[in-house]
Amino acid sequence: MEFLDSWTPLTYERYCNAYHGSYMSFVTTSEGKQIKMKGTIKGINNLYVAGQWTNSPGGLPVAVASGKFAVQRILKKNGKDINI
Repeated sequence: MEFLDSWTPLTYERYCNAYHGSYMSFVTTSEGKQIKMKGTIKGINNLYVAGQWTNSPGGLPVAVASGKFAVQRILKKNGKDINI
């Protein structure tokens, strides 16, 4: 086994400016624009993006949902049933 990397809540605070390393990455305000990405990147085939940073407000529930949607996109592309 080889150790590759380690992180803590302070890592998220340092690199992502997440308050106290919060798992919720964005704060929704009435003036703020809602962040939402489609899960693909134009010009790159066979890449599906999922994670806590893809939609606001971010966090674990968003990461789980975006993972589900990525799987559904792959299934749809391959002509499989997408009902999960």
